[in-house]
Amino acid sequence: MIRDNKVVVVVIDALGVDTLKNYMGWTGRYFPRGLLSRMGISKILYGYSLDSTSGMAEDSFHSLLTQRSKTPSSVMGHREMVGINNQTPYKLFPDGFPQDYLDTVAKKLMENGLRNPLRTDGKIDFIFNQICGGTKAIEMNYNEHERTGFPIVYASMCDPLIQIAVNRKIWNKDESDMMAEVAFELAEEHNLLMERAISRPYENTGDKRIRRNDERHDRVIPITQRTLIDLLVDREFYTSGIGKIPDLVPGRWTSEIGASQVKIKDEIFVKHLEDVEETGIKGSNAACLQALYNELNNNQGGFYFVNLVDTDSNYGHTCKERVNGKLVCNGAIDELIRIDKSLEYIFNSSAMQRGDILIVTADHGMQWNDKEQYGYHSIEPLPLMVNMKGRNTGGVSLMSKSTLASVGYIVAEEAGGFHCGQEFEDMCKARKLINWYDDFLR
Repeated sequence: MIRDNKVVVVVIDALGVDTLKNYMGWTGRYFPRGLLSRMGISKILYGYSLDSTSGMAEDSFHSLLTQRSKTPSSVMGHREMVGINNQTPYKLFPDGFPQDYLDTVAKKLMENGLRNPLRTDGKIDFIFNQICGGTKAIEMNYNEHERTGFPIVYASMCDPLIQIAVNRKIWNKDESDMMAEVAFELAEEHNLLMERAISRPYENTGDKRIRRNDERHDRVIPITQRTLIDLLVDREFYTSGIGKIPDLVPGRWTSEIGASQVKIKDEIFVKHLEDVEETGIKGSNAACLQALYNELNNNQGGFYFVNLVDTDSNYGHTCKERVNGKLVCNGAIDELIRIDKSLEYIFNSSAMQRGDILIVTADHGMQWNDKEQYGYHSIEPLPLMVNMKGRNTGGVSLMSKSTLASVGYIVAEEAGGFHCGQEFEDMCKARKLINWYDDFLR
């Protein structure tokens, strides 16, 4: 039986339970009372209570999740939620990429008609080619890139992928998108096992500040099996992928909305963005939350899947560094507070009615390496907070450590009124959560 309620899954990127405990312990901060506290994050965090006076909402339940796939990454975390269990152990590229591979990529780009606008011969080459954090790689190499037009290539310090950074004024979006597409297509020919190829355009503000903008493009390993999205679309259920979701989980989405497509207009989201930009950071979360609000207002029943990436890309990998005397992870806590306020606004609005479902979770954690002074993606306990608006759950605390597939299991039941199948159910691993949930439905 297809249901007409709205089921929203919000993934706060890289905000595992251990990660959040670390941030709070390092900074000595607590969160004010809010929606996430009432949905159970206080109890999930044990001693690091966000607000000891905040009671559990009677229409919520919470638990712990864990990742079953081998590699901690946004791709694997999000895909597990829709039913994909990937046991391939992807590895990083600590020495950069083979020169013959990069030469082949440059040659193919020129064969496709791409020309370097800063050279009369149009030659394309790549510079840097080291493992490095994204912002640092750009800051170290933007002068040479803007002099030669040669794209900056670097290997991610936490994900098995290639990244290609360019100044947006030199290379337009179609051109930088093509770089990622070609780099990914040729990787397999060179026996390079990677999850993604990413083009990362940036802006040079002219005051010695470099900002990555939100027009990045991800080419991701293809999905070769049916997923939750297929099951919902087969039943003519509306599906909406917002933010990076269509890149992380490409599929038969009814609607795909990237952050760069969104005009932020509602006061709560305008304030969210302004508060971020006051710190000199360009974030995309406010746009994604505005898009979610728009979608919920414009449609009836549906599945709405949102990724909020800023807690990873802007604050996660440099979480224990200090800027102006403050730990970077203060920014992650500030952003979580902004997310909390924005979600509460959406949840309490007419966009979500009695019977609609809000699920909040994370895709992986972030583990700080003191020796290397960098944060790496980690497999760790992940929060699961579910509010079934107006349906009394007793505010139950399960803490079962089921897998991320449990998210998809709940979505299928609530959105489509069907079981995902035995293979999907087996992926959930721990039975406590889904047994309780099945009993609740009965």
